[in-house]
Amino acid sequence: MRHQVEELGQILQERYQMSIQELLEAQNENPVEDFETEEELEKAVKESQILRDRLAKFGDVNLVALQEFEEIKTRLEFMSSQKEDLLKTLDSLQSIIQRINKITEFRFRETFKAINHNFQILFPKLFGG
Repeated sequence: MRHQVEELGQILQERYQMSIQELLEAQNENPVEDFETEEELEKAVKESQILRDRLAKFGDVNLVALQEFEEIKTRLEFMSSQKEDLLKTLDSLQSIIQRINKITEFRFRETFKAINHNFQILFPKLFGG
């Protein structure tokens, strides 16, 4: 008899996460006598069975899903911050490249003007004309 009670206690704990003591306390709070008719009791039993069936259809629960979610969320936040850093760096590099291009173009034009000016002075001296 004691073995059967222990076995039922285990089943109760596995299926409903409830101890025998908790079941007895719940029974005292909502005794079967609260149902006025046998039909009400049968209806409650049927509803209970429907709910148990629906719960069984959920299947196994992934107990580490919450932990996996947190890990993936942390990874996403890290990757998002990395993306932001890369985009800021890209903008900065593009700005620097534009500045370098402007400076290079300016210096090239200035140098070209100086060479052209000196060439115009030197050409007539070299070729007489």
